[in-house]
Amino acid sequence: MTRTTRDASLDLAARYLRAMDEARFDAVHALLSDGAVHEVPFAPESLGRRHEGREQIVALYAQAADMLVNTRVENLSIDTLAETPTTVVCRYDFDATLSSDGVSFRSAYVLFLHVRDGLIERVVELFDPAPLQAALSGPS
Repeated sequence: MTRTTRDASLDLAARYLRAMDEARFDAVHALLSDGAVHEVPFAPESLGRRHEGREQIVALYAQAADMLVNTRVENLSIDTLAETPTTVVCRYDFDATLSSDGVSFRSAYVLFLHVRDGLIERVVELFDPAPLQAALSGPS
């Protein structure tokens, strides 16, 4: 059986998500292109909305991992766009607790992974920032 572009993109996305879930940032680093970009257009400005290059992106992920405990991904669905098999769409619910004060939150996410030459060249992370902002504001 011939491996399709879609299959390769889905496999890369699964490896990326698994490495992220396990906080194996060396593995994540290997899956990103040198000039990769991670965009989070709805993130609180204090967290930054655009991160360029593997090193900066992996540093962002490590910072987030230090900030959060008890993380859990639920209701995960992964597929490619029909006409663009190098664009993977991941949809999931994310539960986490802030390590600083124990406040928990849940957000729905949509993640777009753009693949080129077998590596992730662009990540666009979309989520409702209100639950995170409320958690960062502290316990009510």
